[in-house]
Amino acid sequence: MTGPPSWSAPPAYAKPVFLICTTFFWSSHYTYVPILSPYAEHLGGSFRLIGLIVSAYGCALLCLRLGLGMLSDRIGRRKPFVTVALFLSAVSGAGLALAPSPEAMVLARLLSGVSACAWVAFTVLFASYYPPGQTTRAMGHITFCNGFSIMAATFLGGWLAIPSTGWLPSGQPEASDWLDASCLSSSWRPGGNRSGCPI
Repeated sequence: MTGPPSWSAPPAYAKPVFLICTTFFWSSHYTYVPILSPYAEHLGGSFRLIGLIVSAYGCALLCLRLGLGMLSDRIGRRKPFVTVALFLSAVSGAGLALAPSPEAMVLARLLSGVSACAWVAFTVLFASYYPPGQTTRAMGHITFCNGFSIMAATFLGGWLAIPSTGWLPSGQPEASDWLDASCLSSSWRPGGNRSGCPI
């Protein structure tokens, strides 16, 4: 019987680039949050409908995050979930920017929540860049970027709103997400996974 495969170090740029990617990923989810409710009201949404728009994100997390994590473990893959999350985040950002009605914003916000469900895959994939015994260190690094990007994006989202309209420039959230996707594809490496599962 053979033991688990030995861990191999990733390229030197992999960790910092992945952390930058994480920052862009969460920024794409939270840049528009300060103006989400007033924009939905501007489109004619009632308070009940605005509540549905805001809560659709959490509803997706509640219903899908556990199941997607279990599915990722079952098939032993992380990158496909991360890739789909990036794509859905871009679609969600475009949907919110182009939504013709508050009802359309519900669907876009729901897709944003589905995208965020892949956060577990992000963390597990990033942890594979560290040797055994340094998982806590890896989680500290990536959760710091998670919290910092949410805080900064939420603040900047309100600060960058165009004074004449009160809304962000269209396409800003999805633009940051496509940059994220480009960075992630350059930093991902096959093999060297300490768990022995395909990435």
